[in-house]
Amino acid sequence: MKRFRLLTLAALAAACTNYVDVPTRNLVEQATVYVAPDDSHVLVAVLSLENTGPTPLEIMWSLDCVGNGPVRVRAYRATGAATTLAWDSARLPFIACPTAAHRDTIMPAGIKAFQARIPMAAILGDSLPAANYRFTVLAALSAPALPNEVEAGSVALIAASAP
Repeated sequence: MKRFRLLTLAALAAACTNYVDVPTRNLVEQATVYVAPDDSHVLVAVLSLENTGPTPLEIMWSLDCVGNGPVRVRAYRATGAATTLAWDSARLPFIACPTAAHRDTIMPAGIKAFQARIPMAAILGDSLPAANYRFTVLAALSAPALPNEVEAGSVALIAASAP
């Protein structure tokens, strides 16, 4: 019985480490942010990944419980000559739920896009003023690792009006 458990654990470890990271030089990241046309109090961040290489590229990520997928959004505020990080979507309250690993293949010259919809109230909270913010997007992929922040543009965030 012990031998069976050890073999099972070894097989599970091999399955977990079977993914081979691919070079990212053939993966172009682009991002944009805008106010949702259907709701002026929602920010939409779009991350596009384009495979510019000659072979298919496999990507892997975990789907989060709010449906933003592998999109991490950051807001920066300019104060005088300095630019400071004002908000990070990684700081949103964690919602406990089962997550699953997702895989997809981006074919040569293909594009995979992910979208995050974030209520402006979640960004502004009770401490940030309604103002113009500069946004970046990070691809929160499990593989390949893409650590760069991608400039996504600026958006004027507005506070929800009282009823």
